[in-house]
Amino acid sequence: MAENVVIKHKSKYQLIAKVAGQDAGYLRFSYTGDEAQKRAMELEWVEVYPKFRGLGIGTKLIKFFLKEVKKKYPSVIWVSLWTGKELEKSGHINLYQAVGFKLLVVQRDYYDKGVHCRLYAKKIHKSLLPAKKMKKKTIKKAKVRVKVKVKKIGKRKAKATKSGRK
Repeated sequence: MAENVVIKHKSKYQLIAKVAGQDAGYLRFSYTGDEAQKRAMELEWVEVYPKFRGLGIGTKLIKFFLKEVKKKYPSVIWVSLWTGKELEKSGHINLYQAVGFKLLVVQRDYYDKGVHCRLYAKKIHKSLLPAKKMKKKTIKKAKVRVKVKVKKIGKRKAKATKSGRK
C-alpha cells in the first residue's frame, strides 16, 4: 500500500501524503528561529493518521522532505527535530534513526516521569568550514589570540585598580 502514496506540498512548509485520494498524513517543517541564518531547518512534526499507520508513510514523508531540502534549500546544513510526547509513548522513535538522523541529547522525564524528549539531527550539506579540515595552525593561532586578549584585559584591570587606590 505504501507504493501508492502521493506526496505534495500543501503549503510552503508543509507536505501532505495521500493514499487513493485520501489524506494519510503530513509533515511540517520550518527554519529555526535562531542565528543560524537559514542554515538549519527543523522538522516540526510528522503525523500519520491512524488507519494509515504501519504502511511506511511516515518514512516516505521524511525521505521526500530530505530530498526536497537537499534540492531546494542549498544553504541548509542541518535538519533537527525534538521528539514529542506521543512519539515517545508510542515507541516509534527508531523512525528518525532509520532515515539517518543521529541522536544528540535526551532530556529525561521532560513530558512525564519516564517520557523523555530527544534531539536528533541530520547533516544535509557540508558546512563552509568543516571541523575535520581545519588546520591545526588555525586552531593554535586562535588559542594564542585568546590568551593574549586575556592577558591584556588582566593588565588593564590591574592598572585601573592601582590608579583607583591612589
